Amino acid sequence: MGNKEHMFLFYKLHTLNFQKTKGFLKKFFGFFCAHFLAFRDILFLNLIAAVLRIFKQEILRLYYTLNDLFLVFIYRKKRGKYVIILQEYGRRCRKLHMTAEGGCFKLEANRILVVEDDKDIREGIEIYLRNQGYVVFQAGDGVEGLQVIMQEEIHLAIVDIMMPRMDGITMMMKVRDKGYDFPVIMLSAKSEEVDKIMGLNMGADDYVTKPFTTMELLARVNSHLRRYSRYLDAVTKAAEPENDTCHCLGGIEVNEETVEVFVDGNPVKLTPIEFKILLLLIKNPGRVFSADEIYERIWNEKAINTDTIMVHIRKIREKIEIDPKNPKYLKVVWGVGYKMEKQ
Repeated sequence: MGNKEHMFLFYKLHTLNFQKTKGFLKKFFGFFCAHFLAFRDILFLNLIAAVLRIFKQEILRLYYTLNDLFLVFIYRKKRGKYVIILQEYGRRCRKLHMTAEGGCFKLEANRILVVEDDKDIREGIEIYLRNQGYVVFQAGDGVEGLQVIMQEEIHLAIVDIMMPRMDGITMMMKVRDKGYDFPVIMLSAKSEEVDKIMGLNMGADDYVTKPFTTMELLARVNSHLRRYSRYLDAVTKAAEPENDTCHCLGGIEVNEETVEVFVDGNPVKLTPIEFKILLLLIKNPGRVFSADEIYERIWNEKAINTDTIMVHIRKIREKIEIDPKNPKYLKVVWGVGYKMEKQ
């Protein structure tokens, strides 16, 4: 994002008319979370962190959901100091994102290599990328670029085509031959269609013609990094065994490892049996379980009298539902059983 967008955000913060009330926090929190998910700009997170510190322990946990993304801000004491922990979950609810210590969030930054023989262009690109929170490496030609790739973990490369010693096309071909699959954006003063086609066919992911605007380049960088991050997540999930211990559904968060339940950010105390029943249902949203099946899964014995299941379901509803008589989450399917409604 550029300075104009940042100025707009500060103006928006001013127009929200700061008050130390939950109403203000709700409006502010929703606006800035939505913009963080849209632009991935760390400024939003640090504005949120600053406001949450004003409220301090009055609100220990805040949720924000957008489509299949789920943000949780937790105000917690850690090593004698209060810190803000941000957890970002996708559909699988599994990723710890970052922690704000010492006053601000620090992103686990992506690492970008800029390979360009023109020093002024190279350093100008680096300044803008660093302002967005990226770690940047520089190289003056393809030979230096390959050396950096061999020594550092790189998530995206911006490579000029016309360079001394080794041009960008040759460098990119060697990168792909060595098995590196991070995205590559080619830079060139050439605008002919044949040059673009050649670069893309040789393994480039995108092509930017000089002169270009900084906003255009940043937009392309952010877009490719988002796709590359999703690709890495998919590869990791395929390679790793299932080990999810956190389950989210709407405003309900159930942590299997710590045996904790939160509803709209507030902790809820369940008995061990209630927790097991809720865990079974939330791990299978939309699926209907009969009372017999719930009994046999929880107690590991043949069901004889399932009246106790009805009692536990009623108590769980009283703890997780705003209106237990008109439940949003834990529903009964008459004559069949119980289920957690998909949100």
